[in-house]
This record gives sequence, structure tokens and C-alpha cells, in this order.
Amino acid sequence: MLKESEKVKKLLAVALCILMLFCPNVDCQAVQADAKLSLDRTDFYVGDTITLTVSLNAQQNMNAYFYRLRYDSSKVSFVSTSAENYNALTDEIVYIYIGNTSCVSETFVFELIGEGDAAFTAYEITYADNEEYYLGEQSLSFAVQNVMAGDVDGNGEIQTADLATLKLYLAGIGDIFVAFAGADMNANGQIDTTDLANLKLHLAGVK
Repeated sequence: MLKESEKVKKLLAVALCILMLFCPNVDCQAVQADAKLSLDRTDFYVGDTITLTVSLNAQQNMNAYFYRLRYDSSKVSFVSTSAENYNALTDEIVYIYIGNTSCVSETFVFELIGEGDAAFTAYEITYADNEEYYLGEQSLSFAVQNVMAGDVDGNGEIQTADLATLKLYLAGIGDIFVAFAGADMNANGQIDTTDLANLKLHLAGVK
């Protein structure tokens, strides 16, 4: 039985063979391209959900695109992706794209589950027309912080500003950021008016 890595490499090899058969006139010179990793925020707290975007832009159309996305499974947990062709393993995601475009962009959603330094690394980045080209690897580092219940804005303190922030968040006013673990006062996995009531009681010294 083939290992997962061998299966993926065979799939990519078959895809490239098909492309060589049906796209024999594609220019074989090296394609100018770049890969980029970006996150949807700058502050990271245990319990939050984050979105990673992996994108590739080339100066001409490509017909196949492949990479492995490595991460620390003690810090982040994979939730979902916009990608159609992928294989989620314990601590990495194997991605392959077959099509005809100069720009590929996919989003990957993760839950932050552990405190400390973490990173996403896209490696074995490969793109092809009727030949293979390699981009090497791209990494993006970040630090996951822990927060105490009630510290809605994640600044290390529980104060009336947290109450105001939570009110605005629940009212849907503006693009309000909250640290999930800090706002989820009763730790039931959702942020609602019960958490607001609990925070009021906490600030009043009742609980």
C-alpha cells in the first residue's frame, strides 16, 4: 500500500503527463512567479479561529500547482479550506490544483489550541505547464497568547473597556475584535448575552 506522500507524488506525476500530452505548445521557459502566505489578523489568542491565505501569482498561465502546508498541531488545529483537492494529515495539508490560470489563492481555517510560537510553512511548492518549476518554501511565524476569561480585548486586564467591547461585538456594530477565550465567559464554545451578564457580575465583584 502506498504512503500518503507517494500517492500525492504519483497524482502530480500523472497530472503533468496529461498536461504534456494535451498542451505540447506551451512555452517551456521558466515562469516568473511568487508565493505568499498571509493571515487575517495580527493578534492571536487560544480559542480563536484564524484564516490563512496561500496565493501564487505568475506572469503566465499555469496548469498545475502543488505544495505542502506544514503547521504545529499542538498550537493550531485544521478546521476547513476553500480548496477542492487536498489531503489533511496530522500536521500538514497536501494541496494540488489542476487548471489553467496565472493566479491561485486558497484559504485555510484553523483553530488556535495552544500557547506559544507557531508557524505555517508552504514547501515543495511546484507549478507547471509542460515542465515543472520550483519556488522553494515560504513561512509565516506568529505567537499564540492565552487569555483569562473576561479579558475580551486581550490586553491582559479585565476592565470596563472589555464590557463595552463585548456589547459592541454582540450588537454587531463595526468590525469589533474579541479574544474568543476571553469573551466566552462560561467556556461553552459560543459568545452570547450570557457571557455579557457574567462579565457584568465579575466586574461588580459578584463572581
